[in-house]
Amino acid sequence: LVQLSSALRTVHASNMACRCVSTSHVLVTSGSRVRLGGIGVVDVLEYEQMKTLPDQQREDLVALGHTLLSVACRTHVTPQNLQQCTMKLLQHYSQDLHNILLSLITKPPNIFELCAAIAPKAFDELDMMYGVADA
Repeated sequence: LVQLSSALRTVHASNMACRCVSTSHVLVTSGSRVRLGGIGVVDVLEYEQMKTLPDQQREDLVALGHTLLSVACRTHVTPQNLQQCTMKLLQHYSQDLHNILLSLITKPPNIFELCAAIAPKAFDELDMMYGVADA
């Protein structure tokens, strides 16, 4: 969540949209680093069907919620299994994560509001990365 949100924050802060947030575009590299691949490809393929930037950025956040829920539940999230996946998330993960992912899917905040909400967890992630680097 922290690394993907950081990637989206960088893109959105540059007044752009990612448009490719999905499990098939998340790359895990050495040292547990997470990256997004394929950025910009959708812009070329769908040039004629461009939506407004705020709509594209909102879609990025909804896609982030679906992607993270898919990873947490180990299944592709569809409208048919969304309720089942959110229940599974609540059983195995924290209430905070459940609330964040549900808000991303249903009424996404902007990326800066999301980053503010997860900031305390970002320090935990940073501490873990330092531990990996020191090993």
